[in-house]
Amino acid sequence: MTKKKIDTIDSSKNIVNNKNKKSTSSKKVDNNKKLEHTTRIRVDSKRINDLDSLDTSFLEGRIAKKTRNNKKAKEMILNEKRQMIYHLNVLKKVFFSLSFLLIVVLSIIYCINHKNLFIKNSSKKEVVSAKTNNTSKFILDENYVFIGDFSLEKIDYDSFSVPTIIKVNREYQTEDILNHMKDFIYIYNPSFVYIGIGMNDIEREIEISKISSNIEKIIQSIKENRPLARIVIQTVYSINEEMKKDDFSHITIDKIIDLNKEIKKMANNEKIEIVDFYNILSFKDVLREKYTSDGVHLNDLGYSIINKKIKEVVDENEKKETKKDQN
Repeated sequence: MTKKKIDTIDSSKNIVNNKNKKSTSSKKVDNNKKLEHTTRIRVDSKRINDLDSLDTSFLEGRIAKKTRNNKKAKEMILNEKRQMIYHLNVLKKVFFSLSFLLIVVLSIIYCINHKNLFIKNSSKKEVVSAKTNNTSKFILDENYVFIGDFSLEKIDYDSFSVPTIIKVNREYQTEDILNHMKDFIYIYNPSFVYIGIGMNDIEREIEISKISSNIEKIIQSIKENRPLARIVIQTVYSINEEMKKDDFSHITIDKIIDLNKEIKKMANNEKIEIVDFYNILSFKDVLREKYTSDGVHLNDLGYSIINKKIKEVVDENEKKETKKDQN
């Protein structure tokens, strides 16, 4: 009995094992069928390292497509850059053309606005009017010549609306002017000559009669060589002896008064205009303290008084000339 039971159990186990084998084999068959319809790559452990047998054609196609797309993108970027460079070059050409045109227009405007401007000169740097070659004594250029010593040194000549030639030096004496009449005056054919000289002559102890004689020769030479020119002369302004330094010991109020008498007499005889700075800047024959820093030379306030008065004379003369031209 026991033996039969054992045989029966073994046989049933065999039946079960056979069924299991069949079911596993059928599963394998089903799986193989499923693999035939899938797009996934079947990984075979035996062939995983066999590179030659792998099918990579679909990857190569994708890579080729991406390469073509990248090439097109690069071409588009290059075309955009080329267009940008072209537009920049066009803008540069337009900019430079407009800049050149603007410079030309501004140059023309400048020339038109300044065609009647005159070249000026200062005691430090001499610049003269353009008209200097006319040698006729009866043909005037519109030049205003200023000759003198330190009394005219700090005048604001730029404030005058006329062509000015400034022959001014702080060391000039009457002899210096007399020896350079042609270079200082005649070559400019001036319509106006302003003279302010004499203080340096006094300081160098030249006799009043000699100083007066030199000034007279200057005036007469101008009238002879440029008879149409208007001549204006100023008196020598006074000094303040209380403020005066020892360096100017030879300059005295008495000498200045004597010289001014001769200048006034001369102006009356020659019928020329005179500007009396002696009386304008003095009080009881003494140079006012507010106009000087050392008793002899003028300070800024003193020069402003002289500048204002000379400008009035210049403006007045210019008005007269304008009326003559209109008539």
